[in-house]
Amino acid sequence: MLTIRRILVPADAGPCGAAAYARALPLARRFGAALHLVHADTPTPAVEDDAPVFLPPFPDDVRVVEAEVEGEGVAEALLGYAAHHAIDLIVVGTHGRRGVAHLLFGSVAERLVREAACPVLTVHADADPTDVCRILVPVDFSERSDEAVRYARALAELDDARVDLVHAIETWSEPDIYGIGLLWYEALPDILTRVRAAMRETAEDLLGPYAGEIHDEMGSPAPAILAAAERLSSDLIVLATHGRTGLKRFALGSVAEKVVQHAPCPVLAVKSFGKSLLASPEAAAADAAP
Repeated sequence: MLTIRRILVPADAGPCGAAAYARALPLARRFGAALHLVHADTPTPAVEDDAPVFLPPFPDDVRVVEAEVEGEGVAEALLGYAAHHAIDLIVVGTHGRRGVAHLLFGSVAERLVREAACPVLTVHADADPTDVCRILVPVDFSERSDEAVRYARALAELDDARVDLVHAIETWSEPDIYGIGLLWYEALPDILTRVRAAMRETAEDLLGPYAGEIHDEMGSPAPAILAAAERLSSDLIVLATHGRTGLKRFALGSVAEKVVQHAPCPVLAVKSFGKSLLASPEAAAADAAP
């Protein structure tokens, strides 16, 4: 079971704000959450060329809180507001910018994914809201990815969706997560057997009747996740993030950020730190009791 009381949407101009609002509004209705539309007033605002002013029609059945916050940057202003107002979920549109501009200025969405203490749902600016029938969760058999699977099940329960699991089998792992040293190619059949058995066990234990298909992909995690999402026509990716910062994160890159940039569907990034929207096992058991 998910508990969402406060949802933040960056109220920028143009299609990014509109896409985020269109995705957040049904969630606010479903959970009875307040919708915080926050405009960041900064020296370097995130302005889109020739973008129309974002003036959403406010419904009568959802509490809408309009706010304006100041800060040195858009991401910093939004992160400060989210922390001060105990936001449960941030829904943000992505531009999909690439090249030098992306390298120099970064992406507000990526900063929120990386640093917010609550889950962040990213939506492409040109995406139309669709029903969630098929959810994809990348797993690496850690507690962090198990948490993402639990989120996916809670979301699947809302719409009777199915949850597919994918694991990327890296040809070079550091540290070696498979326990077979450098001769991975000789042990590949055994690796596949172990991976598939572990995914089936995860699906049975954590997904129950909402379990979909299991998939293994050869290669680096981000391309593997994206390939699976394309092939399966996934409606949502639920992804656990590391929360790495500093030079190590910059050098290694971030699977979450790459997936957010290129995913063909919305991405829900859940954190290994900060706020969880999931009910505790004790509360979930009490709700399930007759």
